[in-house]
Amino acid sequence: MEESLRDAGIPEQQASYFNSELGRGGVLITVHAGPERVTKALSILQQNGADVGSAAAEWHSTGSGTQGVTGQRIQLLGEILRVHKERVSRGEVRLRKEIVTEKQNIEVPVTREELVVERVPGESREVGAQVGSGQKEVRVPLTEERVQVEKKPVVNEEVRVGKRQVQDTKRISDDVRHEELRTETEGDIGKDEGLKDKTRRTA
Repeated sequence: MEESLRDAGIPEQQASYFNSELGRGGVLITVHAGPERVTKALSILQQNGADVGSAAAEWHSTGSGTQGVTGQRIQLLGEILRVHKERVSRGEVRLRKEIVTEKQNIEVPVTREELVVERVPGESREVGAQVGSGQKEVRVPLTEERVQVEKKPVVNEEVRVGKRQVQDTKRISDDVRHEELRTETEGDIGKDEGLKDKTRRTA
């Protein structure tokens, strides 16, 4: 069967892989299509679970390339941590104005007028006027400064509000599992005759 696949134009590596899969009960499907429809045909096969030979290189290096080992494979799985971030609300800050009343004292200099009476001796000089005649009353107006208070609003301070991004680092830890290969023997197989580990790790 492998020779027939190679005669049909299938590369030797893929022909060996397909022949091995057929030996394990697989079914081979061939599709004849022009170059413009090859990609679409491959996509339809892969969507329906078909193996189009993408694993042939891996099979060749781990199966048929090792003398005395069959093409069967065991996948050893492991868990890894993947982190997803989402933005959530961490609270709200409210800023508002309130009126605070305080008493303020200001000293303002003011002036006022006071009456000054000065008496000067007449030295007994004679005058032609009679007693009781002449000006009997003198009025002297007195003034003073009064303080008037006026309140006007002024800007004492300006508050600017905004947001900024702060970078932090959070340490995330969790338990992860992975699978390891263990071999068990039955019958007369000795300890030195167990399965030889010829696994080739690739990065």
